[in-house]
Amino acid sequence: MFLLKPTQVRFHLEFYLQRLRRGKTFQKYELSKEEQTKFLSYMLKDTDRLTTHVNQILQLASMENKKIDYTFEKWDLVLFLEDYLAHHSHLYQQGKISIKTKDKGAYFYFINPSLFSMLFTNLLTNAFKYCEGSPEVIITFSYSQKP
Repeated sequence: MFLLKPTQVRFHLEFYLQRLRRGKTFQKYELSKEEQTKFLSYMLKDTDRLTTHVNQILQLASMENKKIDYTFEKWDLVLFLEDYLAHHSHLYQQGKISIKTKDKGAYFYFINPSLFSMLFTNLLTNAFKYCEGSPEVIITFSYSQKP
């Protein structure tokens, strides 16, 4: 049995999208170039969603088996979240997410990127799921002094 990984699917979809950009269309199907581009874009977004879900299932399985990697790395949280939102924009299309900083400089902290991503996926999807209308999430960073 042959299993196709989401990254392989993405590769093939991007290949066909590049063909369309060079003027080569699908000969078998009677779709305009715009429609073909639109459908390929939908498939790419679905592939990204599938990859996210597969990764979440694998992370949950490792948690159940108590095989979690507790390696922490120093990250700038603002840059990490900006990158996270750019790669997971398909999850939050029905609302708005913004990141604000009150102080200048980086916000470094030791995190496990995989678990931190899972945490934010859970928090943000719940925020969008349980808000009516078009939700707006504002993530604000500021320095605080220890008491």
